[in-house]
Amino acid sequence: MTGDRVRSEAQPVEVLDPVLKAELKRLATLFLMSAITLVLVFADAVLRALPYDLLPSVVLLMIQVSWFGGAVATYFYGLYVTIRAHAWGWVALCAIPLVGSVPGCVAYSWIRRGALERRILDEERQGR
Repeated sequence: MTGDRVRSEAQPVEVLDPVLKAELKRLATLFLMSAITLVLVFADAVLRALPYDLLPSVVLLMIQVSWFGGAVATYFYGLYVTIRAHAWGWVALCAIPLVGSVPGCVAYSWIRRGALERRILDEERQGR
């Protein structure tokens, strides 16, 4: 009886274009790096604004070193990603250290990822 069953053939799995897949990976990395850095900057500002010592000064120093390292990494990686995508307006924004690079990289990666996802969905809908 088991031989009577008809099995459906495996459907081909659609794979993203390797170039698009690499760009989405770069955008995800940039978003994580810049968003974590932005959270650390805000945490450092809030903790330093408190009138009393909530945490030992060593912890504050570790937070400051962490966000500074993240800002440097975000600056260079943000420039790399935006130059690679030929997004010259975003390159100009991301070239402004800390004030423009970290929030600019968060915004660019979020907006560009959304645009790429919309394009993929539109192509998928047109293919049906």
